[in-house]
Amino acid sequence: MNITGKLKLNIRTKLILCFIMLLTVPIIISGLLIFNKSYSVLDKRELESAKQRILQLQTKLDTYIQKIESLSFDISFNEDIQNMLINYTNFRFMSMEEEFRIFNRLFGISRLDECSVFYIKLLNTNNQIISIGTLHRENNNFDSSFIDSNKKNVWVGPYKSYTYNTNAEHNIISFYRKIINPYKSQFIGISRIDISETSLRDLYTSDVQLKGVQTFILDENNIIVSSLKDDEVGKNFDELVQNKVRLDKEIDHLSLNVNGTNCMLVYNTLKSNSWKIVILYDILSFNQHGKLLKTYIFVIVILCLIFCIIFSIIVAKIILNPLNQLIRAIEKVETGNLNVSIPIATNDEFALLSRSFNSMVIRIKELINKTIKIQRQEMRAEALYLQSQINPHFLYNTLDTIRWTARKNNDLEVSEYIEALSNLFKHLLIRDNEFTTFADELDNVKNYMLIQTRRFEDRITYEMDIDEDILPLYTLKLILQPIVENSIVHGLKNKTNNGRIIISGRIESGQVIISVADNGAGMEKSYLEQLMTDSSKKSLTINNIQTRIQLHFGSAYGLKIESEKNKYTKVTLTLPYLKSMPRWEDYSETFNS
Repeated sequence: MNITGKLKLNIRTKLILCFIMLLTVPIIISGLLIFNKSYSVLDKRELESAKQRILQLQTKLDTYIQKIESLSFDISFNEDIQNMLINYTNFRFMSMEEEFRIFNRLFGISRLDECSVFYIKLLNTNNQIISIGTLHRENNNFDSSFIDSNKKNVWVGPYKSYTYNTNAEHNIISFYRKIINPYKSQFIGISRIDISETSLRDLYTSDVQLKGVQTFILDENNIIVSSLKDDEVGKNFDELVQNKVRLDKEIDHLSLNVNGTNCMLVYNTLKSNSWKIVILYDILSFNQHGKLLKTYIFVIVILCLIFCIIFSIIVAKIILNPLNQLIRAIEKVETGNLNVSIPIATNDEFALLSRSFNSMVIRIKELINKTIKIQRQEMRAEALYLQSQINPHFLYNTLDTIRWTARKNNDLEVSEYIEALSNLFKHLLIRDNEFTTFADELDNVKNYMLIQTRRFEDRITYEMDIDEDILPLYTLKLILQPIVENSIVHGLKNKTNNGRIIISGRIESGQVIISVADNGAGMEKSYLEQLMTDSSKKSLTINNIQTRIQLHFGSAYGLKIESEKNKYTKVTLTLPYLKSMPRWEDYSETFNS
């Protein structure tokens, strides 16, 4: 479907649209391909960066947890500590300050500070306690459950607790270890090191200060051990993200839809225990470089589109300037102004078109002048023709009077010849149409031959072999009689006897073929070749007939001459098959060509 045709756009608009399409479509496609490829590369790079970030967090957390577990091991297997638990007396320590000095002497206060220990509790088999740190309302059910279990150590929590002195709420995470006498394999008690969840949070807070990024530490049951938000600690991660999440690999990533938001989840498993570090990215904020790239490409494409539009308008104007000049010149010619000439400043197709237009205008002026001259000549010829009509008509009327006088005197032979001569004059004088039927044209030949056979007595005879289907068909007037006359004058005139003319006609391949053959003087081949271009009377007759036929019917029709010296001459006419009287428009195209 021709869209521009439907919209009736001018050439300038079509050119601009074509240029814009040709220039912008590749730009847009290239921009999309570059963006998709670059975004994919940046996406992979961001994912690798996220994995590197989570590996760094894993290292920090593993180091911290190993410090806690190492401290727990040192406390639990310290010989002095074990002796205190075994030989516990209610008045062994005078105060909490005394207990602090004991721990400081045994393990160093800096070590406790490095581990950000919130509270340490040692419990023997008699439920007697040695402790240091911030006392809080602990849940003794965890102690009992661990004592009854087969585990040697375990991480428990988080759970909420309140300090006694300030009643402040804390999320507590505890590491339990059973204290065993290494020499007797005797169970002595348990050690518990409590840390605040904020101690874990401080390890990753500085690394994830990004919009749309959330960090979690999960235990083996997907319970949130640590988060940037206090109210999320202790909740089930699956419920938070409303997805059943399987984190069964060491390090991996997966896509999630959280509350209608597309997210990227990257996780890693700690080496020190079964906890998972999880970083949840909002997809929109995951690849910030990709978003910037999208913006840059969009701006570049818009600028390219603007450039293409401006470029297309300028190029279209440059291309169409010569065409507009031509259109303006044509409009002047339409108004009748032929004093128009287009200046030519280029050497392209428009220059060729302009030269052709200038030549055409000059030719039109010449043709108009020639037509005016011809019209004047025709008017003069028409006047002369009207004047000359008096003599032929007078001659025709006189011959008709003589014919009737001869018939009145019973001289029928003379009357017949005069009638034939009168019909010849009548055929020549009727000029209302240039066409006639083959029947009329052949009757004219018969009248002519009637006179000629009387003139030459028995020296010349003729015969006609004409297909009956040809007779009602139309052809040009006076194309057969001049050829027959040529046969007599140039072929048979000097023949003493047995002069013969054969006129035949047939229809072949939708064409009418008429031949006039005589057994007269004939022609040599060299003379025959010159005949069509010679200006002698004989040649002039043949050339006139050839010109008239091709002028009206085209170069496919005309006459052909065959001859042999002292033997024969044969003229063959090829004519169109015309069932009705032709009109000017029927052959004007042939004439114009």
